Amino acid sequence: MSEPLPLGNLLVIGVESARCDERVRRAIEVDRVGGVILFQRNLAPDLPPAETRGQLAEFLSEVRACAADAGLPTPFLMIDHEGGRVHRFGKSVTRFPPPGRLAALGGDAVAEVCRQQARELRAIGFNTVLGPVLDVCPAEGTTSHIGPRSFGGSPDQAAELSSRAIEAFLAGGILPVPKHFPGYGAAPLDPHHDLPTRTDTLASLVATDLVPFARATAEGCPAIMTAHIVATGLDAELPATLSPTWLSYLREELGFRGCVVSDDLCMASVSERYGPQLLAERCLRAGLDLLLVCHPSETSVAEIQSHLREAAASDSEFAARIQRALDHVAAARALLDSTPRPALSDEVFAEGEALRERLASQGATW
Repeated sequence: MSEPLPLGNLLVIGVESARCDERVRRAIEVDRVGGVILFQRNLAPDLPPAETRGQLAEFLSEVRACAADAGLPTPFLMIDHEGGRVHRFGKSVTRFPPPGRLAALGGDAVAEVCRQQARELRAIGFNTVLGPVLDVCPAEGTTSHIGPRSFGGSPDQAAELSSRAIEAFLAGGILPVPKHFPGYGAAPLDPHHDLPTRTDTLASLVATDLVPFARATAEGCPAIMTAHIVATGLDAELPATLSPTWLSYLREELGFRGCVVSDDLCMASVSERYGPQLLAERCLRAGLDLLLVCHPSETSVAEIQSHLREAAASDSEFAARIQRALDHVAAARALLDSTPRPALSDEVFAEGEALRERLASQGATW
């Protein structure tokens, strides 16, 4: 009798606090999830920065230990950390300018910031960052919800600067997950609230939005996140996260061999159209590998796994697709903790503040 598929490996979940409480332990020990992602809600308000860092470090250490005790591999310990408005930590880590403001200082500045971000994240205990943003979008003058989160409106500049960022994170022992394939561009709708659509032709996307993704793929980037957007140049109906056509393009035309990660499956743009079980199944069938469920209910993770197990039991092709996803996730996981962690010291973060002040003196503001 074959071993059951370790479906929890394909799920990274959000948690409600920075305590390894009964619910977190159940997610690891019983649901056997592949990791956790933290948000600003996980920070205790009003603590001094050093205490906040210490609390986060303790929590992440407990998650690692809990996973190890359960016989699980190293968990993905994720955070969104871009600079500018996408900053989850308050004053406890260095808040750098957003990419769109930093871009004017060039690739060396981008690399220096990302190395420092990696150092601070590693010191606390994280091993995965959801970034950099590869979307091609001017920082000013559009209605895009991305705006200054992007390295800019030039495809070549966005490709070059995001390449420097990816390289710096990898060198610092942080797995980067560049986003959001195939690109939000100037689409005004925020997928947290509704499903955006863009009608650019495929030729136009190849010449613009896909340039940074092609560069990242050619340079062996180990992971890429999809966008909850309908890009009609290749698929007029399904958002890229659910589109076999777009995900086949990523694999076959761009040659991507790494781990394809979903954006949060709890966003209204997709969650209000499908239940969590069917959504997870459709994502995996389309070609995704690792699913982010950032606001799970107490039962949804177990229900997703039960649904997937039943679907795989009656469909050998789907079971084989799940195994490919597990292989891609395992390859990405093998890169976690690739370098020693720096000590959690005040000096690490003082160096970040010094760098921030130096960049501000050179005109990088937000």
